[in-house]
Amino acid sequence: MLLQKYPDALPSNKKIYSNLINFKSSQNIVKGLKKLLRWGNLILILVTFLAYLSPFINPESFSWINILGTAYPWLLLANILFLIFWVLSKNRYFFFSLCTILLGWNHMTSFVGFSLTSSSPTKQSINILTFNTSGFSFLANKDTVKHKQNVKDFLIQSSQNGPIDILCFQEVNSWQSQEVVDKLKFKYEHRIPYHGTNILSKHPIIKTGEVSFKTRTNSCVWADIKIDNKILRVYNIHLKSNQVSTDTERILKKGEIQEKETWSDIKGVFGKFRYTSKIRAQQALLVKAHMATSPYPIILCGDFNETPQSYVYNMLSENMTDTFQKKGFGLGSTYAGSIPALRIDFILADPRFKILDSDILKKKHSDHYPVFAAVELK
Repeated sequence: MLLQKYPDALPSNKKIYSNLINFKSSQNIVKGLKKLLRWGNLILILVTFLAYLSPFINPESFSWINILGTAYPWLLLANILFLIFWVLSKNRYFFFSLCTILLGWNHMTSFVGFSLTSSSPTKQSINILTFNTSGFSFLANKDTVKHKQNVKDFLIQSSQNGPIDILCFQEVNSWQSQEVVDKLKFKYEHRIPYHGTNILSKHPIIKTGEVSFKTRTNSCVWADIKIDNKILRVYNIHLKSNQVSTDTERILKKGEIQEKETWSDIKGVFGKFRYTSKIRAQQALLVKAHMATSPYPIILCGDFNETPQSYVYNMLSENMTDTFQKKGFGLGSTYAGSIPALRIDFILADPRFKILDSDILKKKHSDHYPVFAAVELK
């Protein structure tokens, strides 16, 4: 009787029932997605905390954790994205992402500069520049015209923060070094033939030396420089390269994630990184031991080929001030090559120096950016 009186009732009920099923199904999908995101967030937090441990673990003992330290900028970005997502979702899980970021605050400030002011230069200011020229990219692309233009551009840009008193070069040849000496009027130079690691100075160099790595491809030179009756020691280092730039470019350009060859290349990149990180730790130990013998305040410059989240950086920066962390602003990436967001070039200063300014000159003359700092000996 009911169906005869209301013939459309049953189909309508079927439609409502179907909608209820679809609604519950959608709810289940949303719940499943949120559960997946929560687990993903938890794994990210655990990996981030492992990256925080990287500076304290010698890669000779456990090299894999050093890779996590290198990945810190991307882990930071992922944590920030999760934080934003949970806040917009009005979910209490935002607290875990926020705590993870705040507990690694010192790591964040080593990659992102927050200083909005710089101190005015004084008569005692010392302007320092460190730069891995990579042969001004000449060795990589064999383009002589571009190479010469890169040298000219560098000569113009290098003094944008004021005349340079001390310049530390890595991977520079004698012609390029002489060009800079002539144009920027450096009176003094210390370099070891065939190493390409130079110290140029407008102030007298009274003593020089080398911390030998027993290889031509990497080196550490030092010079005692006299400025206004005060003496400081400048170290210029170029630690072992990861030698993965070419492999990384090939993976990014041609690699298909489904292909075995791509995974083989990725495995090779990680293998090289693990191997070279052990060598850098040994080289850094030699430099650290030599620094301990210095009778003068120290400036340590160069290409570490390691990030601030590394054992090598932690060792060399002990009792030193990172000029970028103190006076830098913005993203601190110094590598201009195929792997983004790497800060591997540094100027570290003895606590007896006051840090006045810091800058990364973001114009590409090489696969690195020049790093500038202005300091004053207290």
